[in-house]
Amino acid sequence: IEFITAAILDELLLELKTVTNDVTLPTEETQDFEKDDDYNFHIEFITAAANLRCDNYSITRTDFHACKVIAGKIIAAIATTTAAACGLVILELFKLVLEKDTESFMNRQIGLAVNNYTSFTQEPPVKYKTTVENIIPSPDDPSIPEDAFDSFGKIKPEYIIKKTKLSYPENHSVWDKISGIKSDMTLKEFANWLENEHKLKMTNWSFVYGSKKVVQDGETKVQNVSAPVFPPKVVLNYDLLPSLDLSMAQATGAIMRNQAAKPTQQYIALWKQCKAAGKLPNADEIAAQNKESIIETTTLREILEYMENLAIEAEKEGKIDNKAIGNIKERKIWVIPSSETPVCKEVNTGEDIDHMASIKID
Repeated sequence: IEFITAAILDELLLELKTVTNDVTLPTEETQDFEKDDDYNFHIEFITAAANLRCDNYSITRTDFHACKVIAGKIIAAIATTTAAACGLVILELFKLVLEKDTESFMNRQIGLAVNNYTSFTQEPPVKYKTTVENIIPSPDDPSIPEDAFDSFGKIKPEYIIKKTKLSYPENHSVWDKISGIKSDMTLKEFANWLENEHKLKMTNWSFVYGSKKVVQDGETKVQNVSAPVFPPKVVLNYDLLPSLDLSMAQATGAIMRNQAAKPTQQYIALWKQCKAAGKLPNADEIAAQNKESIIETTTLREILEYMENLAIEAEKEGKIDNKAIGNIKERKIWVIPSSETPVCKEVNTGEDIDHMASIKID
């Protein structure tokens, strides 16, 4: 999709003004909405307008019949609850624009059926703090000795396992984000940045690019679909491979004696692959292979684009029902929610981070 600049938009507006100079609009006449009359073009107009919005925001387009069914169901809601809710939301938006204190914001409950309306102050967001969880062993655990219980049958304190659940940063909420991350950072630079700036060692990262409905025990659940990002794929040096003329045993021995050919098993598997193909790949083929994989020199923007392409292909193949990422080229920022952040350890203690704030990539 071509990016519309201000100059292009001005040119289009000028062209539209020229075209409409000699156009005289007929007198407007107010009509009541009627979805069941296909010849009044009401649903036709709504479908066209909805599809224009779909095109603007890369949403799947609708059709006449789907639009007719949806419009017929929501008219009553638009005239009552939705209108009231939107009006109250705008009142709160005024407070935001006027930079009012958070205590000024209100929650609302609307009871149209009983003509009851209540307002109350908004509770502060939940703060995530480091906690210590006591893990009490089961009395049926055979590894627990008999003297682990007191005279009342309760487990003694020395047998209770204490597990620390770290929160980072301390006292953060859903509104807090770890920022300062640039999209042109490589994966290696991002891992180093976390370690140097936040004393966090990244150990694993699976990126959620979509979701799919699955049936488990008779219940339909939504399951995230992800792809690995970290640790990155190891880039193997084809120059370290022994001759393809050798036997399997000879090549294995040569690779094991080569201290630079690590990890050994991956080099052996790569040699077998090249042996089966009958040749080593050229420089262009190697570059293409690396581009299709996430390696330590892959930038964060390239990782996002890679995940977007995965989501598009997975949706086409029916592997996911909904994409979790899209329009990366048009976005200025991307936020990784706290539930999907990389798995990290605290550098000094080696303890796992149980809850981490969202990550903002500029």
